[in-house]
Amino acid sequence: MTKSLIAVLLLAVAVAASEDSQRDAAVALAKKTLCARLGLAAAAVELQKAEAVDWPDTSLGCPEKGMMYAQMITPGYRVSLKAEGKTHDVHVAGTRAVMCKDARKPARTETKQ
Repeated sequence: MTKSLIAVLLLAVAVAASEDSQRDAAVALAKKTLCARLGLAAAAVELQKAEAVDWPDTSLGCPEKGMMYAQMITPGYRVSLKAEGKTHDVHVAGTRAVMCKDARKPARTETKQ
């Protein structure tokens, strides 16, 4: 029984570390996207909050007029960043990040792995 408990605890630690790594990658991508959008250095951006979200489709909550999106639950993060005295939300999933405050020109960043 003790070996089973240790195995479960080790698995829980590994899952938590993986989730932290995914969150950190999402925050980094969100900062990169915001910095590109506003022309700022990364040091000028402060993390407010990063929360796990299941987006209802691949638009990540920022659908563009005239575009079609796969209708599938897309796990990702809503990252709130503060820059220039304002809070900005960046929606992230995998290697994609979008900002949808200005629906005419959504900011996007994709990273290659």
